Amino acid sequence: MKKLFLVFLSIVSVIVIVSCQKEQMPVENSDDAASNECIPENAINPNFVMVDWSKATFSLYDAEHNRFEFDYTGEMPEIVPGSVLSIDTGVEGCICKVTSYSVSGNHVVLEGETGDLTDVFMNTTLVLSTNDYDELATKAIGQNRIVAKPVACIVEDEEGNRSEQFISPQTRASKTVHIFNWSFDKSGYKFFDYKNSSGTVSCCAKMAESYVKANLDLYMSIEFKGLSVTPKKMEAYLTGGVSTSQKLVLDAKGNYHKEQKAGVIKNNALSTSIKFVIGVVPIYISVQTDILYDYVIDAKANLHFETGFLASTQTKVGFNWTKDNGIKGISSISNSFNVIYPTITFKGTADAQAWVYPRVRLELYSIIGPSFEIKPYLRAHAEANAECKLNKGNILSASGSWYVAGYMGFDLAAGLSLAGKTWPTPNMNVVEKQLFRIPR
Repeated sequence: MKKLFLVFLSIVSVIVIVSCQKEQMPVENSDDAASNECIPENAINPNFVMVDWSKATFSLYDAEHNRFEFDYTGEMPEIVPGSVLSIDTGVEGCICKVTSYSVSGNHVVLEGETGDLTDVFMNTTLVLSTNDYDELATKAIGQNRIVAKPVACIVEDEEGNRSEQFISPQTRASKTVHIFNWSFDKSGYKFFDYKNSSGTVSCCAKMAESYVKANLDLYMSIEFKGLSVTPKKMEAYLTGGVSTSQKLVLDAKGNYHKEQKAGVIKNNALSTSIKFVIGVVPIYISVQTDILYDYVIDAKANLHFETGFLASTQTKVGFNWTKDNGIKGISSISNSFNVIYPTITFKGTADAQAWVYPRVRLELYSIIGPSFEIKPYLRAHAEANAECKLNKGNILSASGSWYVAGYMGFDLAAGLSLAGKTWPTPNMNVVEKQLFRIPR
């Protein structure tokens, strides 16, 4: 059975001007309405050469070693060593700084060095957005900004074969297409199951339920100043709906402590690419989604514990970054939730907190790499000096002093890797709510 990974391709709608002025670069005609727009000439590196890649048929595409061969229909634009190309096969692409170039008939052979967006754009702000395009484009009028939105998608099967599927203008206008529309179900995932040789100490922790569904849109703004090797500033965030169901089950005997940060359930659970086209300048963003887990367990008890929650949220997670001041997190959340009431038998004390969450990593031509983490969690604390049994909030039997409390929360985190450096944000705890405390 083939897995299909949907990836949205996009094409720019730049500032709408009645006619292209001399300082603007016209975009070649195509069937899309966006082709009638213009790109300010001072926004593009003078060494950048625009090529209509729809006229190229590739026989060799080796982005790792920057070697390319293709047949070209029509007259090839003038290319010399030092030219910058944004090469596009239709389903993948890269930026290449040409070091050698030859033509024989209509067959082109070129080699080069790896480039990035700072080799193409300068003195402008590039906005890549999958939602609210019309509003963003309107705000860009009269400013040196370029705004893009999705117009197509790529379907990739498990063998890595890709096919391009276009989205109709009517679908684009409806704004119902989310660039990150995925869900994962890791119910039953066991963090660990430990028992010593004598059987006096044991601990088992698992997520009886762990389901996350997200419909998220991407906003990314990159400001270029001159032909700098890094952008001047950048803003990026994911925003949209996240729903989750989480239920933690913990069984412990004796004294036990264990914790784990960023454990891997599955790397590259979803691997896709997003394509934006600005005139004939393609921009590819690779997207990797990993499923990770964290937990902290500290038990001095004989304990069986299970509880959880259902939540539906509107989430925003991302960052602002500047070359001078580094990174600052962006986070907000609004949520509604329902309690999965506890079933508990225990004597002693125990603290437990567990997260199962997606981490979305973006990469623009191997240079700019934003990442985002949306981390719903469960936290519980229980104390009893005699054995106590509860079920759905009702005391079945108890003696002595005791209480048990459960909490749900959301941590958000983001980060940026850029030109070999990394700027992470700390965990941003945007909400924590007490689900229950018994006795109240």
